[in-house]
Amino acid sequence: MPVLFLSGYDTPDLELINLSNVNLSISDLVWKYFCAGGKDNLIELLRFLLHHFFQGKELTYKSPQRTPDLFLYNLETGILTKEQAFSTAFNTIILVYKSHYLSDNLEPVQAIYKELKKKNLFPIIAFINNLRDKNTCDELYELLTQAQNHPLSSIINTTSFSIKALTENDHDFIFQKLNIPVIQAIFASCTKTIWEDNLFGLTPTDVAINVALPELDGRIITTAVSFKVALGKDATTDSDILKYETHSEGVDFVVDFAIRWHELQSKINSEKRIALIMPNYPNKDSRLANGVGLDTPESIISIIRALKENGYDLGNFIPNSSAELIQLITHYITNDIDTTQIRPFQVSLSIKDFYTHYNVLSPKLKVQLEKQWGKPENSPFCKDEKFVIAGFLLGNIFISIQPARGYNQDEKAIYHSPDLPPSYHYLAYYFWVNHIFKANAIIHVGKHGNLEWLPVKVLL
Repeated sequence: MPVLFLSGYDTPDLELINLSNVNLSISDLVWKYFCAGGKDNLIELLRFLLHHFFQGKELTYKSPQRTPDLFLYNLETGILTKEQAFSTAFNTIILVYKSHYLSDNLEPVQAIYKELKKKNLFPIIAFINNLRDKNTCDELYELLTQAQNHPLSSIINTTSFSIKALTENDHDFIFQKLNIPVIQAIFASCTKTIWEDNLFGLTPTDVAINVALPELDGRIITTAVSFKVALGKDATTDSDILKYETHSEGVDFVVDFAIRWHELQSKINSEKRIALIMPNYPNKDSRLANGVGLDTPESIISIIRALKENGYDLGNFIPNSSAELIQLITHYITNDIDTTQIRPFQVSLSIKDFYTHYNVLSPKLKVQLEKQWGKPENSPFCKDEKFVIAGFLLGNIFISIQPARGYNQDEKAIYHSPDLPPSYHYLAYYFWVNHIFKANAIIHVGKHGNLEWLPVKVLL
């Protein structure tokens, strides 16, 4: 009986070759079919095996057709030649393992591509065999820097693990040389049901290969854009037939994230809007801007001076000391409910605008909110048809304190509660920062805030 032992890598294994009992040329060709990969090559492999070992002498077969280890691709044209790539305008790169192309697992990649185009970006897909191969990375760098007719704004990376070698200098590292945000979009190894039912979110495997290790490269972690789904079982082998299914919410999040980076890069500093948010735990004026080993108010002063020097719009006045900063903060309302009755406010969100954004939340979350907090209009921070918000504006810079997790309860307990839904005031605060103020960047300065204690999956 013919027996073939084949290497699972793209380099031959002499020990395995010697265990095979067929001619070396046959085992070598079979190995090359597997290395080339893809449905067409595997069909030709079966024809080759039938021809040599079974009753299929009349069958013809084609030699293995290897796909390049790196190639650029778009949905309109398919694989691009180097000449086509050099004449193609693109500003956003989607990095994908070549194996997804060979196995026709393209649905999530196509979804990202189409959504980017819909939002007026110019994407291109780079299929790559291995980002840890220096020659391949050098070729990718050449393609991305010489072919593009628009400045590159971001990379959306779907590959796993870390690619930076321990001995590699920063100036030689491809992501460092490109000097643009690398956004990690996750192809989860689990099903969507497992992800939905798991409070932690991603599985330990995904945390390791798609979060922890990629962070070593400086990639910005986002969320899952696809999950595995079983299409059924193969009747002959009884094996599961799996494919990657698009997670539309994740795709929307990643594309929106890429757009925000693109917009930030296209603005001059005087147009950029920055929110500087300090902690406040417990929610008393005596605990404003606290930090562990950090002088938070003085740090804010240093930041706004640096912003001013770099052309950011801070209006006609900036505080010159941490004492002046705290005086300004406490001139307006804070998280202390009593201050809403005796102090002015500079920033607010109308109840109408609140409902515009509140109404798109999930019905399940709204039920939890109303069960815990009643109606939005009953919030102690809702006055005269508007939510009042702590903080003040210096031109395009918003300086504030993070809102409390709740009120009329033990402050320390609710701050760290993983089950308590955010209050209406909390939602109103971030609705205003994101949709009215339209912050291009949010900087939380001080000891840990309370976002990480909200009832949400640890890793999306």
